[in-house]
Amino acid sequence: MKIKIFTISTLLFFGHLKMVAQNLPYFMNFNDDHTRLKTGGVASKNVFEDNYVHKFELTFSQSDYWNQLTNNYQSKKDIVAKLTIDGVSYDSVGVRFKGQTSYSKAGSSQKKSFNISMDAFRPNQDHQGYETFNLNNCFEDPSMIREITYLSFIREHIPAARGAFAALYINGVYWGIVCSSSGFKWRFY
Repeated sequence: MKIKIFTISTLLFFGHLKMVAQNLPYFMNFNDDHTRLKTGGVASKNVFEDNYVHKFELTFSQSDYWNQLTNNYQSKKDIVAKLTIDGVSYDSVGVRFKGQTSYSKAGSSQKKSFNISMDAFRPNQDHQGYETFNLNNCFEDPSMIREITYLSFIREHIPAARGAFAALYINGVYWGIVCSSSGFKWRFY
């Protein structure tokens, strides 16, 4: 009798797990004969749509924002800014410089890479489900397509970040084209 109860309990437990575990991330699916799990084949949408140059506008209220960003580089402390992505605005996002070589070897260029945390000062704030954006300066890539091409290629084989081109404006001044990519925090997909 104990064996039957144990068997039934085990089946119910594992049967429940199977029902819960049936939902795959949107970018994963099975091949045609259902023998292999694959990724990719899902076009990027919205902020990472790759046939469109998106517009990222950062507005800092601090007159010395550049000094604050520079001083906070080592500590990775965010400073507050307003972010507008393709016309949708968010107050109180966190901005900081990011990168190692792209930061230190940029020379006299002020075109740095940025990390934007949507929820740094407002918990649970996101844009289209993304909490972190990286605006990369494409250091040592004059073509500016390596990162976007790489991200597009590897997404066909493994779960990976999404990326697209963006026009960056800081306090109303055009700073050029950057590569925007989804940053990672705790949730990967």
